[in-house]
Amino acid sequence: MIVFLHHALGEAFGINNLRWDGWIRDFHVPASFLIVSPFIFGSVGVAFFFAISGFCIHLSWSNSQQLGFGRFYVRRFFRIYPPYLVALLIFSFLWPIHSLHVGDGTGMTQLLSHLFLVHNLNENTFLGINGSFWSIAVEWQLYMIYPLFLVVTQRIGWQKSLLFIALLEMGCRIAVGLHDTWTPDKPVSRLLTGSPFYFWFSWASGAAVAEDYLGGKVSFLHRMPVWFFPALIVPAYLFRPLATLVFPLAALAGARCIAGFCTKAPSGMIPHATMSQFLGALGVISYSFYLLHQPVLQLMERILRETPLFASLKSWPLLHFGFLLTCLVTTAFCSFLFWKMVEQPSISLGKRFRRRITMPRLQSDSSHIHGLK
Repeated sequence: MIVFLHHALGEAFGINNLRWDGWIRDFHVPASFLIVSPFIFGSVGVAFFFAISGFCIHLSWSNSQQLGFGRFYVRRFFRIYPPYLVALLIFSFLWPIHSLHVGDGTGMTQLLSHLFLVHNLNENTFLGINGSFWSIAVEWQLYMIYPLFLVVTQRIGWQKSLLFIALLEMGCRIAVGLHDTWTPDKPVSRLLTGSPFYFWFSWASGAAVAEDYLGGKVSFLHRMPVWFFPALIVPAYLFRPLATLVFPLAALAGARCIAGFCTKAPSGMIPHATMSQFLGALGVISYSFYLLHQPVLQLMERILRETPLFASLKSWPLLHFGFLLTCLVTTAFCSFLFWKMVEQPSISLGKRFRRRITMPRLQSDSSHIHGLK
């Protein structure tokens, strides 16, 4: 929802962030924008999601690792890809705002890059079709390198692994921040700023909390005050060389919240699977909402713009913003239908498929045991 507010801000005011004036943000904006300016931090919702994802993925793997990565990836695939594919096809060919022309090279590039979830690695496709899809690609690629993450933690331990990937992500982000400050007209390639390694530590912070929870330990993040990371986000946002650090700081804030929740329950009181189910229940339709919200918001914006009664809203951006917020109800309703008709069947299909690939292995193990007897 907070990401929705961030995007609604952009539709109503034409900007969803304060622009730069040299090394700091420019506050010479309409007073009405300053009133709703806290919503500029709505984008941190994606960072929160990355931390929660890292937590849930590591819990999920720990609960099913005896069955190998095959079952793990089948579950991830059916949870993520079929709903994403349906949304992709709708917004490519059926959505009234725009349609994709696959007959030309540009349209085909957009479609293929999105189908294979690599559109985050090119500036021209990064925000193509649906601006929110970039994070789905990054998330999927983080799943792909998750075994590498586990190998690193097994070789050098969790503390050294987190330090290594923290230096990797933070170093890249500071370098990008300095580059953007000194040469703002030459953006850094998306091969770097869109790659999963640019978000690796942000995601792994949640996984680290899960590892401590699984071991019955108090997370290292729990030693930090709840306000610590949010307090760092604001100055980082205002200072251009450090603005790229807002995302990992927000992810750490999210991981800190998860750590606080985990610590409240006595060790062993809540089964690992129950914890994962509880966090999942917090946002039953959240994935469907995220897939749909931005195009639905843009469609509402077009309807308002073309309706004579609301044509003057452009001169009243705060009122315009208020009208766009009514789109929350429409988006939530569409998301519920999408969850019911697409997401749930996909998850059910994945469960049936996992049973098929699990049963032969269990039967084989059973036969082996009987043979030993």
